[in-house]
Amino acid sequence: MDVEERLELTKLGHAVCDQADERGVGREECDAWIRLALARDIGPRRARVAVDAAGSAAAAMAHGDAWWRDLFFSRFPEVCARVREARAIDLDRVRETAAKHGARVLAHPELPASLRTLDDAPAALWLRGVLPPPEQPSVAVVGSRAATAYGRLQAARFAGELAELGVVIVSGGARGIDAEAHRAALRANGITVAVLGGGFGHLYPPEHAGLFDAIVEGGGAVATEFPCGVVPRPENFPRRNRLVSALSLVVLVVEAAERSGALLTARLAVEDQAREVACIPGPVDSTRSAGCHRAIREGWAQLAHEPRDVAELIVSQRSLAIANLARAGGGSSSVIERSEPLPQRVMCQASRGATSTSTSPALATQPAMSEEERAVHARLREKPWCGEDLAEALDRPWASVAVLLTLLARKGLARLEGDEWVAVAPP
Repeated sequence: MDVEERLELTKLGHAVCDQADERGVGREECDAWIRLALARDIGPRRARVAVDAAGSAAAAMAHGDAWWRDLFFSRFPEVCARVREARAIDLDRVRETAAKHGARVLAHPELPASLRTLDDAPAALWLRGVLPPPEQPSVAVVGSRAATAYGRLQAARFAGELAELGVVIVSGGARGIDAEAHRAALRANGITVAVLGGGFGHLYPPEHAGLFDAIVEGGGAVATEFPCGVVPRPENFPRRNRLVSALSLVVLVVEAAERSGALLTARLAVEDQAREVACIPGPVDSTRSAGCHRAIREGWAQLAHEPRDVAELIVSQRSLAIANLARAGGGSSSVIERSEPLPQRVMCQASRGATSTSTSPALATQPAMSEEERAVHARLREKPWCGEDLAEALDRPWASVAVLLTLLARKGLARLEGDEWVAVAPP
C-alpha cells in the first residue's frame, strides 16, 4: 500500500471523528476510546470506570502508571503494561485493516445512544454498512442455532412480516434462527443488522460471509465490538448479545431451551435494559421451546402468536420511553432518540392486535401477578408514585421496576397518570 492510499484510508477512518468535532468531541478523544477498546484485558467496564474517573478517555490515556495502578492494581496487576501497549498502537494501521474488510471504526462518542448509555458500553465498534436511524423501530430476533423446521418457519414468518412494516430486524448472524431472520428481512426488502461475536478477520460462521455481504448491500449493517484479528470464542457471545438487545426495542425469542443463550439474552434485556420480550410458543412437548414456555408462564415474556403482537409491543415500549422522558424532565439522549413517531404501518398493525393474548378476557378477569409484581402493586395501592421514587422505596434498579410497571399496566393493574404511576384494583 503506497503513501497516497494510506493517507486516503486515514481520512476515511477519521471521518466519523470529524463529525464528532462538530459536536465538541475531538479526534484525540475518539482515538483514546479506540485505544481503550484495543487494550488487552481492559474490557468495556474497566474502560468506563477509567473514563469516569479521569473525566474523559483522552485524560485517562494521558495518565501515568501511578494513576492506573491506584485505580486497578489490586484487581488487575497487568493494567499498566496493557495501557502502555495501547498507547503504542498505530491507529492508522488499525483503520487500514478495518478498511480492507470493508469496515470502519466508530469510537464510543459516535455510537448510537442505545449503545453509548449501556453500563458496559463498547469503547469502539467495527462497522460495515450503516446503522439504521434511531427513530426506526427495531426488533431483535434470537433463538436456537440448532433450530427445528418449525422454528425456522416462524423466524422467517415473523421477521419477514415485521420487515415489510418497516421494522429493522437485529440478530447475531449465527446459524439457525438468526440466519433465517436475516434472510427473511432481506427477502422482504427490509433492513437487518447482524452483530458478530468475533472480528471481521475471522467471520463466524464462515459460510455466512455471503449473507453478511447481502445485509450490507441491502442497506443494513454488520457490527462487532471486537477488533479484526479477534477469533470468535464462547465467552464473546454473551457480550455480543447485550448489543443485539440494546439495538432493539423488543426482543423476540423464537426457539429456546431451558438453559439457552437466547433465553439468557432475553432475561438480561428485561432486567438490565428494560426491554419488552416476546416468545413464540412451540409444540408443548418440544424441549427446544421449553425456555419460551417457561418465560411466558413466569410472566416476564409476552406470548407472540402473530407478528402484530410484536408490533403492539413496539408501540407500548415506545410509549414507556416517552413516559420516561417526561418523568426525567428531558431524559437521556437514548430516550429522546426513541421518542420519534412510529411508522404508520406499525401503528396500524398494532391497533389490529388490540385483542391479543396480552389483553385477553381471561387475563382481564383474573390477572396473575408474580411476587415481584405484587410488591410493586402493593406500593402503588398506598399512594401514587413517580417511577424513580418507587424504585428507591423498593431498593431496586429503576430499569427493573420499569419492567414490572409495564407488566402491571399490560395486565390492567397499573396506569400512568401524568408523571405518576397509580394502582388499578384487580376485579
